This record gives sequence, C-alpha cells and structure tokens, in this order.
Amino acid sequence: MTVEPFTHAVKVSDAESYWATATLSSAPIALLKERLGPEEWTRQSELALAYLREEIPAPRELATTAYLGLGTR
Repeated sequence: MTVEPFTHAVKVSDAESYWATATLSSAPIALLKERLGPEEWTRQSELALAYLREEIPAPRELATTAYLGLGTR
C-alpha cells in the first residue's frame, strides 16, 4: 500500500464569493441552511461572512491536502 498526497487549491477573490460558492457546493452547509430557516440562516450567514473577511484576507489562495491510500488485495 502507498499513500499519495493530493493538494487542491482554490483562489479566493473575496469573502462574499467564497461564501456563496461554499453554500452551494457544501452538503453540510446546505443542510444547515435548510434546518435553520431563512431568518436564522441570514443571521448566521452574516456572522460567517464577518469571520471570513477577518480571517481570510482576499485575494489569496487556500489549499488543502488529502492523503489517498492506494493498494490492492
């Protein structure tokens, strides 16, 4: 068995576009949005955007690495 790293990077132009993409492409966020309802979702979304603006200054690139195990039986 071997373990191979795979790194994927995303360019972030601003917090708003990053959050919009995350809310459309992340199943856990979509489920949370549905569960919270419109009013609470708006409140939580504004908190998330404030956090992103502060913690992820844009433009920048965000990268993450997954380690994939490859083998045969």
